[in-house]
Amino acid sequence: MFFEESGRFYIRIEERFESSHFLYKYFPDGSDEPIHGHSWKVELYLSGKKISVRTESVLIF
Repeated sequence: MFFEESGRFYIRIEERFESSHFLYKYFPDGSDEPIHGHSWKVELYLSGKKISVRTESVLIF
């Protein structure tokens, strides 16, 4: 996603992914925690004063 606000240009990148794990010997009796999963969302914002519309890039220098 690409937008302008307060004289600056921004690029927003959003990705989602899934992961799973278990904890080895987690409980006091030495048994493992059951395998379970998590859903993740990562958002990255880049900003700059100049922009290249052709490549949808923010120039930072």
